Amino acid sequence: MDLDTIYDRLAAGGAPDEDLLLLVPGLARRALRRSLEPDPGARLAALAVARALGPAPGQAVVRALINDPEEAVRARALELALEAGPDGIGALRSAATGSDPRLLAEALLRLGRILDPSAAPAARRALAHPEAPVRSAAAYLLGRIAGPSTQTTLEALATNDPDPGVQRAAHDALERIAGRRARGGAEPWWGSGALDRGPGSPASPPAPQPPPPPDPRALARLVATTSGRRRAEALSKLSAGEVTELLGSRSAETDLHLGRGLILAAVALRLSTAAIRLRQLTSAPEPGVRAAAAAALGSLAGPSILPALTRLLDDPAEQVRASTIEAITEVSIRAGRADFAQGVLDQLASGQPARVAEAILAARRELER
Repeated sequence: MDLDTIYDRLAAGGAPDEDLLLLVPGLARRALRRSLEPDPGARLAALAVARALGPAPGQAVVRALINDPEEAVRARALELALEAGPDGIGALRSAATGSDPRLLAEALLRLGRILDPSAAPAARRALAHPEAPVRSAAAYLLGRIAGPSTQTTLEALATNDPDPGVQRAAHDALERIAGRRARGGAEPWWGSGALDRGPGSPASPPAPQPPPPPDPRALARLVATTSGRRRAEALSKLSAGEVTELLGSRSAETDLHLGRGLILAAVALRLSTAAIRLRQLTSAPEPGVRAAAAAALGSLAGPSILPALTRLLDDPAEQVRASTIEAITEVSIRAGRADFAQGVLDQLASGQPARVAEAILAARRELER
């Protein structure tokens, strides 16, 4: 299945394929390009793909659309920033500089939760915003992080603002700055639920987490055999050191689920240092492991891997040859050597099996972009 077909399926809300992690870089680039489309529907579709790709790789699209001119697009981008947890901080900071009063107030309140000093300039400007909720949120944030230099402006709000809620928020901020009320420590701001806006109110308790799988091998197998939240949880518990060490084990070559899971984890963790071990896995007895290793090298390796990938085009397994074509195309484009990939495609014999022929067609389309 080519990238365009997978993109369209994800944009329509379809379930991610188990091999999606290997295709994340190409899909992320497509989503970022589509975020520039004039059609709001195309931009919403780009956000749907960004969500399917996961918090970290999808956030470039979210940041690009958090201040979109279309309200529905902005609102969806904010939801995805909140779902992303710590990965969404960049989009939230962008929202704090936007013009949408609802998003601006939400961003200032949540940045106040984590005591983000970079939001102070935006909060100072927002004290003069025409919307009362924005002024209240700005006062709350400054009360959590600012020093005495903001007191004069806050005193004017506490005394003269026409909105009683803004007056209360400004008064509370002055109490915190003066030390008469504790500022409190940083609290988690993420989550899709409503934020408690009361001054000094406690943060919502964290959701209970399932017990971790017993060992890194079990986690890697979960990565290979699950998707969505379960896969994300397994990935979050795997360290770069564990993945790199297990990639060099004999069991990674012979155990399909273990090998594929470790390779997927290497891509998710962006372990470019694992390229040598991934190259070794292109000779594994399991075709599924060889195919996954080739695809991972496409995501992680530099142009020096191209000769080794080219030799893989003689592999007896169709899935390995198809993955190798995608990998050669990915590395060549990234290295500015699209002519190399074009030359490789031109040398391939006609009459290839369907899976390989589809990969060739998709690669030619990618090179024409």
